[in-house]
Amino acid sequence: MKNSAFIFLLSFTPFVALAQMLQIEQQTIEHYLPGTWVCDFTTDITGVSASGRIENTYTSNGRINSVAVFKIPLTAEKAATRYLFTATGTWALDGNQLTSTGTITMQQQSSNSIEQTSEEVAPPELSEIIEVVEIMEINESKFIVKNQPKGSLTECSRKVG
Repeated sequence: MKNSAFIFLLSFTPFVALAQMLQIEQQTIEHYLPGTWVCDFTTDITGVSASGRIENTYTSNGRINSVAVFKIPLTAEKAATRYLFTATGTWALDGNQLTSTGTITMQQQSSNSIEQTSEEVAPPELSEIIEVVEIMEINESKFIVKNQPKGSLTECSRKVG
């Protein structure tokens, strides 16, 4: 009887250690995440490739504010439209998975195409977005996330000042 209890405890120990490691990771993320992070990115918005820069400000009370400038290519050669994107919402951690939920507004900033159609200049309709990323690395100056579901990596830098 004593041996079976001892064997059970030994088999359970790795799971306890893993749970503690995940908790330490989450505590590390919670320590470093609050602040403003600047990220250059490429993404897919409703089937159209876009690139830009985003500033995400995470507060310790679980709120997030985002401001981004997207450049979306148009069908005309070398033409693009820039959009200003703002969002407010919340963030939550589950281990190293960061989920952000926010309400989004998007407006056209500028365009370098003379031959745009009204369909091309209309911003994608996004009112609420839920984004889940896996935090791969975080410290006082660098934040690397793995985007879901495609698995691409995005590196962000802490904004100072």
